[in-house]
Amino acid sequence: MPTPCPRTSLSALCVALLAGTACRPPEPLAAPPAAGLQGVELVEGRLVERLAPQDNAQLVILYGAEERGDPFPCGCEGGAKGGLARQAAYAAATRGAENSPPVLHVNAGGWSLDAPGFDGAPRADAPLTNQWMTAGLKAAGVQVLNLGYGDIMGMRSLAGEAGLPVVSANISGPGVLPHHIVVVGGLRVGVTGITAEGSPAVPTPGYTRADPYRAGKAALLRLRPEVDRVVLLSQGATEHARRLADDGLVDVVIDANTHHGTYQPLQVGRAIWVRAVFQTERIGELRVGWGAEGSLAWALDRKVQLDDKLPDEPEVGRLMRAAKHELSAASAALFGPR
Repeated sequence: MPTPCPRTSLSALCVALLAGTACRPPEPLAAPPAAGLQGVELVEGRLVERLAPQDNAQLVILYGAEERGDPFPCGCEGGAKGGLARQAAYAAATRGAENSPPVLHVNAGGWSLDAPGFDGAPRADAPLTNQWMTAGLKAAGVQVLNLGYGDIMGMRSLAGEAGLPVVSANISGPGVLPHHIVVVGGLRVGVTGITAEGSPAVPTPGYTRADPYRAGKAALLRLRPEVDRVVLLSQGATEHARRLADDGLVDVVIDANTHHGTYQPLQVGRAIWVRAVFQTERIGELRVGWGAEGSLAWALDRKVQLDDKLPDEPEVGRLMRAAKHELSAASAALFGPR
């Protein structure tokens, strides 16, 4: 087992590295050229010493999506990946790294358990599951959640109280904001989101759905003058997000749509466009530099493998162990022992 490192000036949380290695300063990566997209870099969880490349990034955006109410590592082929305790470890180490740029941590949607019962209401275990899920997201440092289409039922199970800012430009209802402004490192960053409108034949009591493009554009026109940068979170609404990016109202698009691959970042309009990995098996780390009048100068998208080489953040790890115990007991009471 790796031995946790003592606190240092590098990090509020010094994440353990490989077994037997000592804490050491992050190894700088090559500085990017003056302009252009730098592509995508896959980073193994054990390589957390490669934090904080000396690239003069003006903003780092950590992002995930589509955990679907599961805060634990998944039973994936090749070993369990993901989990909020590992997200928290990487986020804390990134924020605490020496000379770290401002960090914004968001979730692009699909974070809740939306399982309905036979009566169409949230399943009996959904409220407890989503309470633990949102508590874990908050403890992991996530600052804004997008309301995906499936999260509407998740919000109903929480009675509209997620404990975190939940945004949507095209879904309105209890607990949902049209946008949220986060001040990071002196930058005013406006965050809004869109999601698929869904079938009109499927009711969403208490929540009103609108066309993602039209509602998104109206929200962005109101938000743009208030902030320095705009981040659009999109869950299952890729084509609508593309149209909004083409309109030049967005600086960053984070697209969640059950993506499993490692895709190159794109430039659409003035925006840098990246894709969140399904179930956050790899956390996204977008590092961006802007030029004159807010034009995109360069961007590097890193995908960090949340595997067992990355130790849990201790406090969130304890929270997740308590969650697993309580959720297992609730599941056994509802469905019988497994």
